[in-house]
Amino acid sequence: MSPLELVERYINRAANARDADSLTSLRWRGLGAIHALHASGLLSDVENDDALNLFVDTCSARHTELAGTSDDSEGGAL
Repeated sequence: MSPLELVERYINRAANARDADSLTSLRWRGLGAIHALHASGLLSDVENDDALNLFVDTCSARHTELAGTSDDSEGGAL
């Protein structure tokens, strides 16, 4: 598996996280993996920047989606 495929896998996992706790755990593991790939020379500076930006944006978007889902669930219970 290439380094960019590994990054893509983390991004896809973040996009499909089932709950906030798993997303938080995945966020830390993904950031660590991307930094490690860059530090070992497997990602260029540009690839690293792009990967980090996309990963963080994906995590933020999914967090917003999950927060909206939990708000909807609570609203329906009343």
